[in-house]
Amino acid sequence: MYKERVKASVNPILAVVIWFFGTYVFTILWGISQILFEFENHLIMQIICLLETVWFGWFLITKVLTEIEYEVSENKLTVRKILSKRTSIVALVALSNIKTVTKDRKKCKEFHKGRIKSFVRPNLKKDTYYVVYKDEGATRAIAFSASKKVAELLK
Repeated sequence: MYKERVKASVNPILAVVIWFFGTYVFTILWGISQILFEFENHLIMQIICLLETVWFGWFLITKVLTEIEYEVSENKLTVRKILSKRTSIVALVALSNIKTVTKDRKKCKEFHKGRIKSFVRPNLKKDTYYVVYKDEGATRAIAFSASKKVAELLK
């Protein structure tokens, strides 16, 4: 079985730097508000700062650092979306009965007249492949970016 990992276009180190920068800016704003408004209760402001830091970290993990993993076997393509946008539970989509794998969108439209679902944003470094498959009697199609090794294994 061949595995290929595709990470989101944002560098994780950059995301952590942004997180610390956001926390730093919030801390500066908190300090300015302490000077201007002379808050007596520092605990409330510390709790707000902590909640903002936790929220910003959750936002980065769920929206920015999305990873997608492909597992390819002889006749199945399994796409796992880790840390999806709505939930951190792994969503599993299994495809069987693959009819064709092609790089040509027009050829894909010949097999499948409906909407093509896209699991991965187009990647400039990798080619976009279209997979037409039969699922519970209906013909469906997806698009994904992957290396040529993945497409060769699917054929």
